[in-house]
Amino acid sequence: MISLIRQSLRYRELIQTLINRDLRARYRGSVLGQAWMVLQPLAFLAIFYVVFGQLMITSMPEGPLKERTGYFALAMFCGLIPWIGFAETMTRAAGCISENGSLIKKFAFPSEILPVTLVLSGLAQTLVGFGLLTVVVFILHGELPHHVWMFPILLVLQAIFTLGLAMFTAAACVFVRDIGSMMPMLMNFWFFMSPIFMFGRLEATELTADVMRWNPVTYLIECYRTVFIYHPKDWDGLAAGLTAVQRNRIPLIPESYDSPPWLWMGLFALVALLTLAVGYFVFMRSKMRFADEV
Repeated sequence: MISLIRQSLRYRELIQTLINRDLRARYRGSVLGQAWMVLQPLAFLAIFYVVFGQLMITSMPEGPLKERTGYFALAMFCGLIPWIGFAETMTRAAGCISENGSLIKKFAFPSEILPVTLVLSGLAQTLVGFGLLTVVVFILHGELPHHVWMFPILLVLQAIFTLGLAMFTAAACVFVRDIGSMMPMLMNFWFFMSPIFMFGRLEATELTADVMRWNPVTYLIECYRTVFIYHPKDWDGLAAGLTAVQRNRIPLIPESYDSPPWLWMGLFALVALLTLAVGYFVFMRSKMRFADEV
């Protein structure tokens, strides 16, 4: 993995060029261009605020959460931001080798930077989304998120986890093209097995809650929510109104929101590093056969 870092630094100008090309191509032909990087998440947040913060507010549990302005909408948006970047990167990683066959067949081209480019491009959108979330939290609640200093650490861990899976998927899809067709379905299933819709999970089955506890994305999303959204008094108010069965069906119940989520972050960091090690190993072992297959 040290060699991956060296390659990324060595070809940093090429990576930057590929990222800029990717971002320009994404909004090519639109009137507003790259302004959609801000307008799109802003539109999502506005929809969540109107639908879940106003029209469906009666479905929320009684207590401080129901009284806190836009709490449910912000919690959902906080879970959706990292998921969008992660899911888009994984879907595109399935075809990143075959789609760049002309580059792969050049002997000196470092194919490992293609997944790196996709991950960094996805993180650019994630960064914009969380920047917008921070501004909205400050406007609605008059304060910055309590543990916002942890955000860069979580962003790096998300990049490591996504890169490991992206490298594994990119390599596997070269030899098994069906993975590219299956990926959208797999990501949709993964979406519903992740706590994006936070309060909707209170009525989940025990099996669903157990699956989410084994889902690494659950820990990432809950870390982000602890950093940007949660407050101790809010959790106390929610927990007081839940039955024992409902509490058992919440995937992750923290001991306290007063301190940073070190345990969750540590578990996710371990999974992320293992994922990158496996993904990098598979990718580099398969790299020499890419030119023949594409």
